[in-house]
Amino acid sequence: MRLVGSLVATSLVCFSCSAPTPPPLNLAAGCQPLLGGADCMLPYPSDFFRSPDATKVTGFRIELSPAARVMTKGGASADPHQAFVADGFSPVSPIVAMLPVDVTDEGFVHLPDAPELSLSATTSHTLILDPDGVPVPHFVDLDPNATDPARRAIVLHPLLPLRDQARYSVFLFGVQSAGVLAPTPEGFRRVREGLTGGEAAFAPQVEAWNDRLKGLAKKAAIDGSKLQLAWEFTVGSQENVTNDMLRVRALTIAWLESHTPEVTVTGVEENTDADVWRVVHGTISMPLFTDVPDPGAKLRRGSDGQVTQNGTSVFPFIAIVPTSVRDATGVSGTFLYGHGFFGGFDELTGGSARNLAFKLGRTMIGAEWWGMATPDVGKIAEALLGHPASVLQFTDRVHQGYANWIVLGSAVEKVFPSLDAFKRPGTGAPYLEGDASKYLGISQGTILGVGMVATNPYVKRAAMQVGGSGFTAMMFRAEPFMQFLDLVDSSISDPLDQQKFIASLQRQMDRIDPNTFSRYVQKEPLPGSPARQVLLQIGLGDTEVPNFASYLLARTLGLNQLQPAPKPVWGLEAATGTTDRALELFDFGVDVDALNRDAAFPTFDSGVHDGVRRLQPTIDQTARLFDDGVIAHLCSGVCNPD
Repeated sequence: MRLVGSLVATSLVCFSCSAPTPPPLNLAAGCQPLLGGADCMLPYPSDFFRSPDATKVTGFRIELSPAARVMTKGGASADPHQAFVADGFSPVSPIVAMLPVDVTDEGFVHLPDAPELSLSATTSHTLILDPDGVPVPHFVDLDPNATDPARRAIVLHPLLPLRDQARYSVFLFGVQSAGVLAPTPEGFRRVREGLTGGEAAFAPQVEAWNDRLKGLAKKAAIDGSKLQLAWEFTVGSQENVTNDMLRVRALTIAWLESHTPEVTVTGVEENTDADVWRVVHGTISMPLFTDVPDPGAKLRRGSDGQVTQNGTSVFPFIAIVPTSVRDATGVSGTFLYGHGFFGGFDELTGGSARNLAFKLGRTMIGAEWWGMATPDVGKIAEALLGHPASVLQFTDRVHQGYANWIVLGSAVEKVFPSLDAFKRPGTGAPYLEGDASKYLGISQGTILGVGMVATNPYVKRAAMQVGGSGFTAMMFRAEPFMQFLDLVDSSISDPLDQQKFIASLQRQMDRIDPNTFSRYVQKEPLPGSPARQVLLQIGLGDTEVPNFASYLLARTLGLNQLQPAPKPVWGLEAATGTTDRALELFDFGVDVDALNRDAAFPTFDSGVHDGVRRLQPTIDQTARLFDDGVIAHLCSGVCNPD
């Protein structure tokens, strides 16, 4: 206690005081000095790692020094910044910090708490301020997996995406340890009190503190004697993470202007189940933008670094024709279906998807999510265990997958109705409508589906279920990521290093994260895009995609919340009547606050994730959107399984 008390006494100081300059810290070259050597990467993200680069939109690149990189058990680098050169940080990245003592949980604003508490220095231990000093709503996790209390990650999660190319400031203050104020890390103490002695490593932090952070701290009414850490980081450009995808989109659309996709039916199964008339398998030709069409592929680039076409290839499709289409007369509708987490065609032939097709009375057509389908799992596991710095190479193949979906839309509209597999026996009349304007995505089908819908010129009406935004923010609460994090644990043993590694993945994940593409769905449609209606259906207490990630997605899409609702979602406007964009929230009676309190995998399956799709109101709501282009609340009261 005496040691803690003496350390606290040294931190009870003003913003700038005159004192003898202490001896140099003698940190490793490139070590961020704010934590005084307790960790060389943290806090992260941080502009300490910005280097000038005139080739980037922002004029900077993010580059971690060897001293700051997370290393595997085998001594390999786990720094994804080496594989993808970012010009700034992610707008939805977890913000990771630490104080090198056993901090007390009390006083942090956690996920179940009111977001407004995170906006004031009197009700929170953390603040995130935008360039104008306006607080950003967020919640905080203390890593429950930490094995060393003095190396426990303090993780801040913004509840709104941060602005492109904007600089944000982060402050920790008043954090307790053993009943008293936790000591200020030595590096930041020297910055705050002007005791760096001109050490070059401190130059960026000294400049930031004197020119901006000190004034922002005072403006936010942070008690200077309780300020324990302050730093800033700058969000990268939108172009940095969309250039490849938008290039692929433009090249695919241009290819379709002079090519009709070649569709080959490779098999037709009849009456495989009571609700299935036909299962049609086949392949479709498409322009290839990767070096190979297989898992592990990389985007092919020209001498200018831009994505270029690499000839053509084919991708598989599957169509499920329900007996309700067989028993109807004339032409029936269609819808595109996006499968779940690293899944495949077996999901479309499974009971719940078949049931949806049957009840909707439409032919269901799907393609694999290249890059995040079952065949890709092996390559990702191999990278995590051997070369985690390149684990997100699969995002290149996701770009090709999006091109495949655009080509699929063209094939459905121009080719499918003429194929014998989609004609009625005896009459030769097509039973399939040449229309690719409806899309239903579930789970990953929503997460990746947002980008697909945004870039696909054929899709007009999108029903999406149980998805979310911010891959790395949801990882530690989403059950499907358990195997992924088990592999991370096999390669990176320290829980703090795991948190750092996961947070550093987000900027490259932004290339496929729905947060990146939400703006293009309705707010800022891409050239050639149709007007769209968007419905997001989720359930309270989802143990596979945490609700906060779904709410973040709803806010970035600009959705309204249909009424009556079991609870208001912060940041969404209420909607009664009909609308063209909405969130429907179902109440399954789960204790949501207890479930989401800590960043840990749920210990049970709430049944919500799979339950939403099985509810009749969900199906009726989707049918009305597909049939009439109308989004409305159809439950007699709050939507629930009863």
